[in-house]
Amino acid sequence: MTTLTLTDGSTATARLDLTDLSPGHRQTQKITVTFAGSAPATIALYAPDAADTPLARRLRVSIFEHAGALMPFPVFQGTLADLTTHTSYDTGFGRWTGRTQRTVDYEVMAHLPAEAPAPTGTHAEITLTAEARPLGAPLEAAA
Repeated sequence: MTTLTLTDGSTATARLDLTDLSPGHRQTQKITVTFAGSAPATIALYAPDAADTPLARRLRVSIFEHAGALMPFPVFQGTLADLTTHTSYDTGFGRWTGRTQRTVDYEVMAHLPAEAPAPTGTHAEITLTAEARPLGAPLEAAA
């Protein structure tokens, strides 16, 4: 499990290594994000590194948020290539509000469909960044 701690206006990054990828094989990893700021903030996840390889286009990724006693909630479902189109806070997903101290757990599942051709590589990396911005801060203008 990877643990990220955020404070006012900060970012933290987790790198998840996926090894021995093969069709029909599933891997699950967990990330815990804790906000410990002094003022309320909105937290978002995003994938800052592009991935547009044949493996990234076939590798299915699902990310579920676990918050308190609530049922797990899907915040992303698609391919690794799709995930890496969310490259900044502004295009991020899984937004929630942190007030002084709050923790949210994420379950990241990755698998190659059983009918997928065998990959040329058996390793992939998912990089996820969590960012906290002051509550009410504007999104950056699109370039």
